[in-house]
Amino acid sequence: MFPYIFVILVLFFGALLEITIADKKNLKIYFLFESLLILLLVGLRFHTGADWYAYEYAFYKGPELGNWHNWELGYHLLSLLCNKIFGNYYAFQFLISLFVVFSTSKFVWKYAEYPLTSLFLFFIMFVPNGILMCTMRQSIALAIILFGTKYILNRSFFKFLIIVYIASLFHISSIAALPLYFCTYKIAKSNLIIAILIAQVFYFFPKLIAHFVLLIIPILPGRLEDIAQSYMNGILFSGTVSFETGYYYICSIIISIVLILLINRKNETHNLYVNALTITTIISALSNSLSILNRFEPTYLIFGLLAYPLVFNIKIKHIKKTVVPIVVLVLLGLFYYIPFNALLTSTSISSLSGRPENYGWTPYYNVLFHPAEAEKRLDWNEKEK
Repeated sequence: MFPYIFVILVLFFGALLEITIADKKNLKIYFLFESLLILLLVGLRFHTGADWYAYEYAFYKGPELGNWHNWELGYHLLSLLCNKIFGNYYAFQFLISLFVVFSTSKFVWKYAEYPLTSLFLFFIMFVPNGILMCTMRQSIALAIILFGTKYILNRSFFKFLIIVYIASLFHISSIAALPLYFCTYKIAKSNLIIAILIAQVFYFFPKLIAHFVLLIIPILPGRLEDIAQSYMNGILFSGTVSFETGYYYICSIIISIVLILLINRKNETHNLYVNALTITTIISALSNSLSILNRFEPTYLIFGLLAYPLVFNIKIKHIKKTVVPIVVLVLLGLFYYIPFNALLTSTSISSLSGRPENYGWTPYYNVLFHPAEAEKRLDWNEKEK
């Protein structure tokens, strides 16, 4: 667990620096150091995380067998090109990680009011949801969407549409990013909260959303229809609610509502972040009953997490201005470390692999230096020989 914890501590220390020091001139150097650290952890992983088996197999067999997975064309062509240039899957993985970390860091530094805090939240949230260390196609697509942020804020719909189309060539879920364009409008806080509360109906009555999805599947674009049908027929649709993490889920809803109430939205950028946070919370409720929907959550979460540090601006009489940010940072860090820690330490048996939940994550293996047993670690979809 040490590599993960080390990166978290470095990022948390950076967030504290950002809040407490008056001279912020050197923060950019520290921010670049943090980004490099994330890149090295994510880009040089070996048989760690998930999905490496399918991607590695497709990388080496693609030129021979073609796109038998029927993955999106952009990813398939990129894989073929990198196979020809590098001939090594882990060079390809590092290249993708470089693009994702660069895009995210550029986005955070440019648009976040507290970039080091936002980078800390990004890492602690996006390792458990798989974007950083699992779903390579979706991570590329998300990185492309981030380059379209300026078109959202500049109100250039056609240009943003092109960005979404390019992203969809790497993962079809990117088409769900289109509503982001309309998230710059200021919506009454009461309406946002009501929307979140209404979404909880689907959390408690999951079959309602299932019937709705079955109704619209026939009109979805071909690739998305295939994926939706696969999920509906597969083990990733539970059809029932699990209350194992009920208290944690309820707390996450409360946090979102409190943030919406406390944040003072001063411009369209703030509107974008708060509206994205609201949509993230709604998707979270829906995906508890229909897991395919969690594919859309990272697209909004990446914008929504930039809303969290906006509460640092709250001023309370007779309390030093750094106290509120520090308390909020510590509480958020502890709260979002819970799923992160569960990912690394849970020994409960996964229904997907039949192995412990943390099997693919700890210990962390590096492609340049790893013990012999790392070669034997199986991905979630590999069976014991």
